Amino acid sequence: MTGESQADNRVSDLHLWQVGTGHWAAIVALVTPTPAPPQHYRTLLAGVHELGHVTIEIPGCRE
Repeated sequence: MTGESQADNRVSDLHLWQVGTGHWAAIVALVTPTPAPPQHYRTLLAGVHELGHVTIEIPGCRE
């Protein structure tokens, strides 16, 4: 299940880069009126074993 399949979550910015052979890092910015803690979104990405480092950004959203 992806973050966008839940509630009103939208990926507003995504950066991926390779940090080693078969290893990737990501910065994911989400826009949602009902944010969950960042760990929730990291858990949703846990099945992507190639992601060794994930940063989740959830800026404020009024609407």
